Amino acid sequence: MESAVEELLRYAGGMQMASFHYTKEEVEIGGVTIPRGEVVAFVLFAANRDPEQFENPDQLDLNRPDNSHLGFGLGMHNCLGQKLGRMLTTVAIETVLERIGDFQLAVPADQVHWRPGALLRAPHELPVVFTAKS
Repeated sequence: MESAVEELLRYAGGMQMASFHYTKEEVEIGGVTIPRGEVVAFVLFAANRDPEQFENPDQLDLNRPDNSHLGFGLGMHNCLGQKLGRMLTTVAIETVLERIGDFQLAVPADQVHWRPGALLRAPHELPVVFTAKS
């Protein structure tokens, strides 16, 4: 379950971007010069799909080993609620599996419509079909 939760947070975590920052001085990143005073946004969603960090990054792999994602930020910008987030995700998945049984998307994954927004990511709805537990 722990591996599945971490992969879901990496693959479809709720935070797409960290908070915005301003450069204190001119800085060069990847050959691009960013002047002093410019707004910089750290795109967690892109980092979590980095092919240099994750093999087959656009594939959901619930058994992915070494899943060092940035779903909760990093360092001093690490989410204080990350333990609660992991716990709630685990309880939600375990409850669904316990009460509903097997389930899968009722539509192809590319037909799931996501809410627009730069910071938070969530589907409008998530149609599923399931086999009821007896």
